[in-house]
Amino acid sequence: MIGLLRRLAATMTLPVLLVLAWWWTSDASTNFYLPPLRQILAAFAEVWIGDRFATDVLPSLARLAAGYLIAAVAGIGAGVSQTRIEDADTDRPMITFRDADGHPRRIDCDYVAGCDGLHGVSRTTIPESVRTVAQRAYPFSRLGILADVPPSTDELIYAWHPDGFALHSMRSAAVSRLYPQVAPDDDVTNWLDGRVWEALSTRFALDGWALKSGPTLEKSVTPMRSFVSAPMRWGRLFLAGDASHIVPPTGAKGLNLAIADVNKLGTALVRAIQDGRDDLIDGYSDDALRRVWQATHFSWWMTSMPHAPPAADPDAGFLRQMQTTQLAYVTSSPTAAAGLAENYTGAVLPY
Repeated sequence: MIGLLRRLAATMTLPVLLVLAWWWTSDASTNFYLPPLRQILAAFAEVWIGDRFATDVLPSLARLAAGYLIAAVAGIGAGVSQTRIEDADTDRPMITFRDADGHPRRIDCDYVAGCDGLHGVSRTTIPESVRTVAQRAYPFSRLGILADVPPSTDELIYAWHPDGFALHSMRSAAVSRLYPQVAPDDDVTNWLDGRVWEALSTRFALDGWALKSGPTLEKSVTPMRSFVSAPMRWGRLFLAGDASHIVPPTGAKGLNLAIADVNKLGTALVRAIQDGRDDLIDGYSDDALRRVWQATHFSWWMTSMPHAPPAADPDAGFLRQMQTTQLAYVTSSPTAAAGLAENYTGAVLPY
Protein backbone atom coordinates (compact mmCIF):
# COMPACT_ATOMS: atom_id res chain seq x y z
CA MET A 1 0.00 0.00 0.00
CA ILE A 2 2.82 2.38 0.89
CA GLY A 3 4.51 1.58 -2.41
CA LEU A 4 1.31 2.38 -4.29
CA LEU A 5 0.99 5.73 -2.52
CA ARG A 6 4.60 6.55 -3.34
CA ARG A 7 4.09 5.75 -7.03
CA LEU A 8 0.91 7.85 -7.04
CA ALA A 9 2.73 10.78 -5.41
CA ALA A 10 5.60 10.49 -7.87
CA THR A 11 3.15 10.42 -10.79
CA MET A 12 1.16 13.43 -9.59
CA THR A 13 4.03 15.63 -8.43
CA LEU A 14 5.03 16.99 -11.85
CA PRO A 15 1.47 17.79 -13.07
CA VAL A 16 0.68 19.55 -9.77
CA LEU A 17 3.88 21.57 -9.94
CA LEU A 18 3.16 22.54 -13.56
CA VAL A 19 -0.36 23.69 -12.68
CA LEU A 20 0.94 25.73 -9.74
CA ALA A 21 3.62 27.28 -11.97
CA TRP A 22 0.95 28.07 -14.58
CA TRP A 23 -1.23 29.71 -11.91
CA TRP A 24 1.65 31.80 -10.57
CA THR A 25 3.15 32.91 -13.90
CA SER A 26 -0.21 33.77 -15.49
CA ASP A 27 -1.84 35.46 -12.52
CA ALA A 28 -0.96 38.99 -13.60
CA SER A 29 -1.51 38.40 -17.33
CA THR A 30 -3.64 40.90 -19.23
CA ASN A 31 -3.18 39.13 -22.58
CA PHE A 32 -6.55 38.01 -23.94
CA TYR A 33 -5.03 34.96 -25.61
CA LEU A 34 -3.05 33.93 -22.48
CA PRO A 35 -5.48 34.65 -19.63
CA PRO A 36 -4.80 33.81 -15.97
CA LEU A 37 -5.56 30.23 -15.01
CA ARG A 38 -8.02 31.46 -12.38
CA GLN A 39 -9.98 33.20 -15.16
CA ILE A 40 -10.07 30.01 -17.23
CA LEU A 41 -11.31 28.00 -14.25
CA ALA A 42 -13.96 30.63 -13.48
CA ALA A 43 -15.20 30.52 -17.08
CA PHE A 44 -15.24 26.72 -16.97
CA ALA A 45 -17.32 26.78 -13.80
CA GLU A 46 -19.70 29.36 -15.28
CA VAL A 47 -20.33 27.31 -18.42
CA TRP A 48 -20.39 23.79 -16.97
CA ILE A 49 -21.74 24.41 -13.48
CA GLY A 50 -23.56 27.77 -13.57
CA ASP A 51 -26.70 28.95 -15.31
CA ARG A 52 -25.15 28.79 -18.76
CA PHE A 53 -25.01 25.02 -18.56
CA ALA A 54 -28.80 25.01 -18.88
CA THR A 55 -29.08 27.86 -21.39
CA ASP A 56 -26.14 27.07 -23.71
CA VAL A 57 -24.57 23.66 -23.11
CA LEU A 58 -27.68 21.50 -22.68
CA PRO A 59 -29.48 22.87 -25.79
CA SER A 60 -26.31 22.30 -27.84
CA LEU A 61 -25.97 18.75 -26.52
CA ALA A 62 -29.67 18.14 -27.21
CA ARG A 63 -29.31 19.27 -30.83
CA LEU A 64 -26.24 17.08 -31.21
CA ALA A 65 -28.05 14.08 -29.75
CA ALA A 66 -31.06 14.70 -32.00
CA GLY A 67 -28.82 14.75 -35.04
CA TYR A 68 -27.18 11.46 -34.07
CA LEU A 69 -30.60 9.93 -33.36
CA ILE A 70 -31.97 10.93 -36.75
CA ALA A 71 -28.85 9.59 -38.46
CA ALA A 72 -29.10 6.35 -36.52
CA VAL A 73 -32.77 5.84 -37.36
CA ALA A 74 -32.38 6.73 -41.02
CA GLY A 75 -29.02 5.16 -41.71
CA ILE A 76 -28.78 2.24 -39.30
CA GLY A 77 -32.34 1.49 -38.27
CA ALA A 78 -33.77 1.65 -41.76
CA GLY A 79 -30.63 0.29 -43.36
CA VAL A 80 -31.77 1.40 -46.79
CA SER A 81 -29.34 1.00 -49.69
CA GLN A 82 -29.31 0.97 -53.50
CA THR A 83 -32.14 3.50 -53.69
CA ARG A 84 -33.43 4.23 -57.18
CA ILE A 85 -36.33 6.11 -58.72
CA GLU A 86 -37.77 4.19 -61.66
CA ASP A 87 -40.41 4.90 -64.31
CA ALA A 88 -40.57 8.55 -63.28
CA ASP A 89 -41.66 9.46 -66.81
CA THR A 90 -44.77 7.27 -66.54
CA ASP A 91 -47.96 7.64 -64.53
CA ARG A 92 -46.79 4.92 -62.09
CA PRO A 93 -43.33 5.88 -60.78
CA MET A 94 -41.73 3.73 -58.12
CA ILE A 95 -38.90 3.87 -55.60
CA THR A 96 -36.83 0.69 -55.25
CA PHE A 97 -34.25 -0.09 -52.55
CA ARG A 98 -32.83 -2.85 -50.38
CA ASP A 99 -33.78 -2.99 -46.70
CA ALA A 100 -31.55 -3.73 -43.71
CA ASP A 101 -31.69 -7.46 -44.45
CA GLY A 102 -30.75 -6.98 -48.09
CA HIS A 103 -34.22 -7.78 -49.41
CA PRO A 104 -35.40 -5.78 -52.44
CA ARG A 105 -38.31 -3.43 -51.71
CA ARG A 106 -40.54 -1.23 -53.84
CA ILE A 107 -42.81 1.72 -53.14
CA ASP A 108 -45.39 2.47 -55.84
CA CYS A 109 -46.09 6.20 -56.09
CA ASP A 110 -48.42 8.67 -57.74
CA TYR A 111 -45.72 11.36 -57.58
CA VAL A 112 -42.15 11.57 -56.24
CA ALA A 113 -40.82 14.69 -54.51
CA GLY A 114 -37.03 14.75 -54.75
CA CYS A 115 -35.87 16.62 -51.65
CA ASP A 116 -32.66 14.63 -51.13
CA GLY A 117 -30.06 17.33 -51.71
CA LEU A 118 -27.22 17.73 -54.17
CA HIS A 119 -25.84 14.21 -53.70
CA GLY A 120 -29.17 12.37 -53.69
CA VAL A 121 -30.58 10.16 -56.44
CA SER A 122 -33.43 12.41 -57.56
CA ARG A 123 -31.55 14.92 -59.71
CA THR A 124 -29.48 12.28 -61.51
CA THR A 125 -32.63 10.28 -62.26
CA ILE A 126 -33.44 12.94 -64.86
CA PRO A 127 -31.61 11.85 -68.05
CA GLU A 128 -28.54 13.85 -69.05
CA SER A 129 -30.15 14.41 -72.44
CA VAL A 130 -32.88 16.38 -70.66
CA ARG A 131 -30.95 17.88 -67.76
CA THR A 132 -28.85 21.04 -67.97
CA VAL A 133 -26.52 22.33 -65.26
CA ALA A 134 -25.21 25.88 -64.86
CA GLN A 135 -22.75 26.57 -62.07
CA ARG A 136 -19.97 28.80 -60.80
CA ALA A 137 -17.28 27.94 -58.25
CA TYR A 138 -16.08 31.13 -56.57
CA PRO A 139 -12.32 31.67 -56.07
CA PHE A 140 -12.68 32.00 -52.29
CA SER A 141 -14.26 30.32 -49.28
CA ARG A 142 -15.54 31.35 -45.87
CA LEU A 143 -14.27 30.41 -42.46
CA GLY A 144 -17.35 29.94 -40.28
CA ILE A 145 -16.72 30.78 -36.63
CA LEU A 146 -18.95 30.23 -33.61
CA ALA A 147 -17.55 32.29 -30.72
CA ASP A 148 -18.37 32.30 -27.03
CA VAL A 149 -18.73 36.08 -26.91
CA PRO A 150 -21.80 38.35 -27.01
CA PRO A 151 -22.41 39.98 -30.41
CA SER A 152 -20.59 43.28 -30.81
CA THR A 153 -23.76 44.84 -32.20
CA ASP A 154 -27.34 43.81 -32.85
CA GLU A 155 -26.84 44.59 -36.55
CA LEU A 156 -25.70 42.30 -39.33
CA ILE A 157 -22.41 43.65 -40.73
CA TYR A 158 -21.02 42.99 -44.22
CA ALA A 159 -17.46 44.34 -44.44
CA TRP A 160 -15.36 44.92 -47.55
CA HIS A 161 -11.59 45.05 -46.99
CA PRO A 162 -8.57 44.57 -49.28
CA ASP A 163 -7.63 41.54 -47.16
CA GLY A 164 -11.04 39.96 -47.75
CA PHE A 165 -14.70 40.01 -46.81
CA ALA A 166 -15.97 39.62 -43.24
CA LEU A 167 -19.48 39.07 -41.85
CA HIS A 168 -20.67 39.70 -38.30
CA SER A 169 -23.91 38.03 -37.18
CA MET A 170 -25.42 36.71 -33.97
CA ARG A 171 -26.39 33.25 -32.75
CA SER A 172 -27.80 34.34 -29.38
CA ALA A 173 -27.34 37.06 -26.78
CA ALA A 174 -24.17 35.30 -25.62
CA VAL A 175 -22.80 33.69 -28.79
CA SER A 176 -21.60 35.29 -32.06
CA ARG A 177 -21.32 33.99 -35.61
CA LEU A 178 -18.53 35.44 -37.77
CA TYR A 179 -17.25 34.67 -41.26
CA PRO A 180 -13.92 35.93 -42.64
CA GLN A 181 -13.09 35.24 -46.28
CA VAL A 182 -10.29 32.70 -46.79
CA ALA A 183 -8.61 31.03 -49.74
CA PRO A 184 -10.54 28.12 -51.33
CA ASP A 185 -7.78 25.66 -50.40
CA ASP A 186 -7.33 26.98 -46.85
CA ASP A 187 -7.53 24.64 -43.86
CA VAL A 188 -9.19 25.35 -40.54
CA THR A 189 -6.00 24.31 -38.72
CA ASN A 190 -4.31 27.40 -40.15
CA TRP A 191 -6.66 29.64 -38.19
CA LEU A 192 -5.84 29.67 -34.49
CA ASP A 193 -7.88 32.03 -32.35
CA GLY A 194 -5.21 34.73 -32.35
CA ARG A 195 -5.12 34.89 -36.14
CA VAL A 196 -8.93 34.79 -36.36
CA TRP A 197 -9.46 37.80 -34.13
CA GLU A 198 -6.59 39.75 -35.64
CA ALA A 199 -8.02 39.28 -39.14
CA LEU A 200 -11.56 40.12 -38.07
CA SER A 201 -10.49 43.21 -36.09
CA THR A 202 -8.58 44.46 -39.13
CA ARG A 203 -11.47 43.93 -41.52
CA PHE A 204 -14.08 45.40 -39.16
CA ALA A 205 -11.90 48.36 -38.10
CA LEU A 206 -14.08 51.42 -37.59
CA ASP A 207 -13.45 54.57 -35.56
CA GLY A 208 -15.49 54.56 -32.35
CA TRP A 209 -16.42 50.87 -32.54
CA ALA A 210 -14.56 47.73 -31.53
CA LEU A 211 -15.16 44.05 -32.18
CA LYS A 212 -15.60 41.89 -29.08
CA SER A 213 -13.35 38.83 -29.03
CA GLY A 214 -13.45 35.60 -27.07
CA PRO A 215 -12.82 31.88 -27.26
CA THR A 216 -14.05 30.14 -30.40
CA LEU A 217 -16.35 27.14 -30.06
CA GLU A 218 -16.40 25.91 -33.64
CA LYS A 219 -14.61 26.54 -36.95
CA SER A 220 -15.25 25.23 -40.46
CA VAL A 221 -14.33 26.20 -44.02
CA THR A 222 -17.23 26.48 -46.48
CA PRO A 223 -16.66 26.56 -50.27
CA MET A 224 -18.76 29.06 -52.23
CA ARG A 225 -20.69 28.04 -55.33
CA SER A 226 -23.78 28.75 -57.40
CA PHE A 227 -25.50 25.74 -58.97
CA VAL A 228 -28.77 25.32 -60.88
CA SER A 229 -30.00 22.07 -62.45
CA ALA A 230 -33.01 22.24 -64.77
CA PRO A 231 -35.71 21.17 -65.29
CA MET A 232 -37.16 20.74 -61.81
CA ARG A 233 -39.76 18.30 -63.10
CA TRP A 234 -39.42 15.17 -65.21
CA GLY A 235 -42.61 13.19 -65.64
CA ARG A 236 -43.91 12.66 -62.11
CA LEU A 237 -40.60 13.43 -60.39
CA PHE A 238 -40.28 16.92 -58.90
CA LEU A 239 -37.10 18.45 -57.48
CA ALA A 240 -37.03 20.84 -54.54
CA GLY A 241 -34.30 22.64 -52.59
CA ASP A 242 -30.65 21.61 -52.90
CA ALA A 243 -31.60 18.72 -55.18
CA SER A 244 -31.92 21.37 -57.89
CA HIS A 245 -30.13 24.53 -56.79
CA ILE A 246 -27.45 25.87 -54.45
CA VAL A 247 -26.58 29.51 -53.77
CA PRO A 248 -23.72 31.03 -51.79
CA PRO A 249 -24.82 32.11 -48.30
CA THR A 250 -24.19 35.83 -48.86
CA GLY A 251 -27.73 36.57 -49.98
CA ALA A 252 -29.40 34.35 -47.34
CA LYS A 253 -31.52 32.63 -49.97
CA GLY A 254 -30.79 28.90 -49.70
CA LEU A 255 -33.36 27.87 -47.07
CA ASN A 256 -35.86 30.45 -48.31
CA LEU A 257 -35.75 28.98 -51.81
CA ALA A 258 -36.19 25.44 -50.47
CA ILE A 259 -39.21 26.45 -48.40
CA ALA A 260 -40.71 28.27 -51.40
CA ASP A 261 -40.21 25.15 -53.56
CA VAL A 262 -41.92 22.91 -51.02
CA ASN A 263 -44.77 25.37 -50.52
CA LYS A 264 -45.48 25.64 -54.25
CA LEU A 265 -45.01 21.94 -54.88
CA GLY A 266 -47.24 20.97 -51.97
CA THR A 267 -50.02 23.23 -53.21
CA ALA A 268 -49.68 21.85 -56.75
CA LEU A 269 -49.77 18.22 -55.60
CA VAL A 270 -52.84 18.79 -53.42
CA ARG A 271 -54.68 20.27 -56.40
CA ALA A 272 -53.60 17.41 -58.66
CA ILE A 273 -54.51 14.66 -56.18
CA GLN A 274 -57.71 16.09 -54.70
CA ASP A 275 -59.10 18.07 -57.63
CA GLY A 276 -57.58 16.21 -60.58
CA ARG A 277 -56.15 19.46 -61.98
CA ASP A 278 -52.61 19.48 -63.37
CA ASP A 279 -52.21 23.18 -64.12
CA LEU A 280 -50.00 23.90 -61.09
CA ILE A 281 -47.78 20.84 -61.41
CA ASP A 282 -47.42 21.53 -65.15
CA GLY A 283 -46.16 25.03 -64.36
CA TYR A 284 -44.12 24.09 -61.28
CA SER A 285 -40.68 23.83 -62.92
CA ASP A 286 -40.90 27.04 -64.96
CA ASP A 287 -42.35 29.03 -62.05
CA ALA A 288 -39.77 27.70 -59.62
CA LEU A 289 -36.83 28.33 -61.95
CA ARG A 290 -37.85 31.97 -62.47
CA ARG A 291 -37.67 32.41 -58.71
CA VAL A 292 -34.45 30.37 -58.44
CA TRP A 293 -32.63 32.35 -61.13
CA GLN A 294 -33.67 35.68 -59.65
CA ALA A 295 -32.37 34.61 -56.23
CA THR A 296 -29.24 33.11 -57.84
CA HIS A 297 -28.52 36.43 -59.54
CA PHE A 298 -28.93 38.35 -56.28
CA SER A 299 -26.74 35.89 -54.37
CA TRP A 300 -24.06 36.12 -57.08
CA TRP A 301 -24.22 39.92 -56.99
CA MET A 302 -24.09 40.06 -53.18
CA THR A 303 -21.18 37.61 -53.18
CA SER A 304 -19.20 39.37 -55.89
CA MET A 305 -19.56 42.86 -54.39
CA PRO A 306 -17.81 42.46 -50.98
CA HIS A 307 -15.46 39.46 -51.47
CA ALA A 308 -11.95 40.51 -52.44
CA PRO A 309 -10.67 38.94 -55.68
CA PRO A 310 -7.58 36.72 -55.34
CA ALA A 311 -4.34 38.68 -55.52
CA ALA A 312 -3.22 36.45 -58.39
CA ASP A 313 -6.20 37.49 -60.53
CA PRO A 314 -4.83 39.71 -63.33
CA ASP A 315 -7.98 41.83 -63.08
CA ALA A 316 -7.83 42.17 -59.27
CA GLY A 317 -7.20 45.93 -59.34
CA PHE A 318 -10.08 46.53 -61.73
CA LEU A 319 -12.44 44.28 -59.77
CA ARG A 320 -11.64 46.00 -56.45
CA GLN A 321 -12.43 49.37 -58.01
CA MET A 322 -15.72 48.02 -59.35
CA GLN A 323 -16.58 46.72 -55.87
CA THR A 324 -15.91 49.99 -54.07
CA THR A 325 -17.82 51.90 -56.75
CA GLN A 326 -20.81 49.58 -56.41
CA LEU A 327 -20.70 49.78 -52.61
CA ALA A 328 -20.55 53.57 -52.73
CA TYR A 329 -23.59 53.60 -55.01
CA VAL A 330 -25.61 51.15 -52.90
CA THR A 331 -24.90 53.07 -49.68
CA SER A 332 -25.62 56.52 -51.15
CA SER A 333 -28.57 55.95 -53.46
CA PRO A 334 -32.01 55.36 -51.87
CA THR A 335 -33.10 53.62 -55.08
CA ALA A 336 -30.13 51.23 -55.07
CA ALA A 337 -30.55 50.58 -51.34
CA ALA A 338 -34.24 49.81 -51.86
CA GLY A 339 -33.39 47.35 -54.62
CA LEU A 340 -30.95 45.53 -52.34
CA ALA A 341 -33.49 45.49 -49.51
CA GLU A 342 -36.26 44.14 -51.75
CA ASN A 343 -34.08 41.29 -52.96
CA TYR A 344 -32.59 40.55 -49.54
CA THR A 345 -36.00 40.26 -47.88
CA GLY A 346 -37.48 38.44 -50.85
CA ALA A 347 -40.12 41.10 -51.46
CA VAL A 348 -39.60 41.00 -55.24
CA LEU A 349 -39.38 37.22 -55.53
CA PRO A 350 -42.48 35.39 -56.80
CA TYR A 351 -42.99 33.29 -53.69
